[in-house]
Amino acid sequence: MPDDTEGNSPATDGAAPATDVAPLASSGLEPLLISPEQAGRALGIKRTKTFQLIREGHLIARKIGTRTGVETASIRRFAAKLPRAGARRS
Repeated sequence: MPDDTEGNSPATDGAAPATDVAPLASSGLEPLLISPEQAGRALGIKRTKTFQLIREGHLIARKIGTRTGVETASIRRFAAKLPRAGARRS
């Protein structure tokens, strides 16, 4: 029976945080989870604000071992709900 751990890179086995999602993007796969730091960069906010949005339920975070990943779908939903710049509030 083949060993399922063969070929696992540190980024996939939880030993080290993944900081580059380019290999996934180049293969046509969008990551389902990204680090809180990456989520903050995607939204143009700092790490502290990212964790505040997670605590408030605006972003969904999941744990894999000790690592925290933010669902990319929740980032898209959150951004879509933000008011457009220059839009008047009713």
